[in-house]
Formats: sequence, C-alpha cells, structure tokens
Amino acid sequence: FLDYELGHLNVATEIFERIEGRDAQELLPANLPDPIPYEQQREFVRRVLADEVDIRSLGADYVPKEQQGQASIDYRTQLNSQGSPSQAVSAGYIWTPGTELTRKVVNF
Repeated sequence: FLDYELGHLNVATEIFERIEGRDAQELLPANLPDPIPYEQQREFVRRVLADEVDIRSLGADYVPKEQQGQASIDYRTQLNSQGSPSQAVSAGYIWTPGTELTRKVVNF
C-alpha cells in the first residue's frame, strides 16, 4: 500500500509541477507526521450497523424503515430475488487473524 501511496504522490507532484511551474517540495513538509496506527474497527462497524439497520431510502434522503418509499422496496425485492448477496458472500467464512487484506473469490 505504501507503494500505491507513493505512486499517487509522484503523479500529483508531476501534475503540480507541470501546471503550476513550481517545485512541489514547496508544499511538502520536511518531516512526515507519525503514521496512523492500524487498529481493529469491528466495534465501530458493529455499532454503525446496529444504529442504521432500519434506515431506508426515500429518493435521495434516508428515513426510518416506516417511511421508506415503494421504489426502495421494489429494488430490494428484485436484488434479493435469488437470495441475499451478502449471505452468499459470507457463507462459510471463518475469520482468521491477518486475513483482512486477502482476497477470496466467490462465485454466485
């Protein structure tokens, strides 16, 4: 991931220097800040899911389940017509530490 980020920085500095005609190092700090610690976010995700499980859409707005629009109901019915995609993806998944960034191909 560091390689990706450095690649993005390189592209951005090249564009800046070409368009602005200035050295990009004028904008970059001499020292980088401490890295953001990589921490587990499971509790945050669980809390957000619990708080928002009954939120639905009504046009461009989000509303309580009781106020959902017919278009939202129709879309969900069509999407889940052959079973829930999230259940198909998670079927048989067993969490193992360190596997969060690996890719598992799931055939539908």
